[in-house]
Amino acid sequence: MELEFRWWGFIAHLNREVGCWVAASHPEAEKYLDAIPEPWRTFVKVAIAVHKWGFNQRMGADGLDMHFNWGGFCHWIGPIGNLQRC
Repeated sequence: MELEFRWWGFIAHLNREVGCWVAASHPEAEKYLDAIPEPWRTFVKVAIAVHKWGFNQRMGADGLDMHFNWGGFCHWIGPIGNLQRC
């Protein structure tokens, strides 16, 4: 992963290998979510599923760009190269 800083925030460049790893399911890590009390656990699991889906849908042949403002809000996710799902 590379970071590129701009006046409005920064761009995180994920290569394809890292981006597809993030978009994949990891049951061993998901067991830690059980420590979150309901109803928050459901919200967190839905948010994670939406982000994984978004990463997979926007993955490019060379990776993924995520644009963040200085407040930490990700306002754009786009492919590097042609669209190519994991």
